[in-house]
Amino acid sequence: MERILGKKTKYYLEKLRKVIRQLSERLIPKYIRAGFFWNLVKAPH
Repeated sequence: MERILGKKTKYYLEKLRKVIRQLSERLIPKYIRAGFFWNLVKAPH
């Protein structure tokens, strides 16, 4: 029983890690771009 539970837990942790990595790869560049444009807007012309 414990062995099956451990395998399932490991499987779900791997899935969660992949999802988090995909989300961060997708979202972080957006935030960097948004911050870049925001800096351009705030910068004195």
